[in-house]
Amino acid sequence: WIKGGSYDSVPLEVASLLLLEAMNTIHSDEAKAVRAYFSVQRSALKLFPESVFKKGNTIFNQVVSGKAVNKQFIQAAKRIENFLEAVQAQFKSLKGSKDFDPVDFVINLGGHKQLNNKVKEIYDACKIIFFCLTGIRVHEMKQTDSQDYYKDDDGVWRFKTKEDKTQQGTKQLRAIGGLAAEAADILCDVSYITKHDRKDGQSTYLFGYYTAMKTHFGADEKRVVHDGAGVSRENFRDRLIIFFNKVVDKFGDTVLDEYRGIYPHAFRHSFVDFVLRRFDGNIHEAIRNHFRH
Repeated sequence: WIKGGSYDSVPLEVASLLLLEAMNTIHSDEAKAVRAYFSVQRSALKLFPESVFKKGNTIFNQVVSGKAVNKQFIQAAKRIENFLEAVQAQFKSLKGSKDFDPVDFVINLGGHKQLNNKVKEIYDACKIIFFCLTGIRVHEMKQTDSQDYYKDDDGVWRFKTKEDKTQQGTKQLRAIGGLAAEAADILCDVSYITKHDRKDGQSTYLFGYYTAMKTHFGADEKRVVHDGAGVSRENFRDRLIIFFNKVVDKFGDTVLDEYRGIYPHAFRHSFVDFVLRRFDGNIHEAIRNHFRH
């Protein structure tokens, strides 16, 4: 890319700022509340989403507010109580703040559409982490199966990614850092269906959305529906621009100077920029191996 004819690298200062925002996003109490909600919705304690987000649900509102419930609705109320307690417990296990109420946050989002907007924000952050820390191509990301990452005996996380460009479509092992592995776990957490370690062997896209209420809620025992998974190349670019503009709005134009033409592939070049500056010696072979060139 130094010679021209390709994308420039994302300036390291800009990439670092995006990475910081991504880390803040996935570690926020809001993200933990969303993860807790979906975790319980994949369990036996799941509650139909419409009853959670429907403001006119009298029993649900009575249970949340601590009001007494008529005897004929005691069983339904108990189910709601169990659901709410499970969300609280899961949020606590994720080390959420004591002064943040995950139930109050989720049910006051306004509806399932607003919940999905939060899901997209979390996914955007996870994509930024992968862009910054792995040097992975978009076509690898969009094809990566949720089953294709695991923790090796030496404690290193491994990814198998399909290489169409340089390896004739074969899957290659790639070692990743802890933060990228954490992002992968979060991508699997924020889903109505089980994405990782499925017992039925069905494939799911790691970066695919499985949060459509009618399509995916309670569908773990059925054929996985991939419609609307959002793993197109265009979606990756569009969501990157949305995240980038959000950072610009937050930190101001002066922080990011005149940098505007951001592309997913440019992060691969930034990754090499960083490696060349950070490490000494003949590291070109290591770069070629990591980038599958």
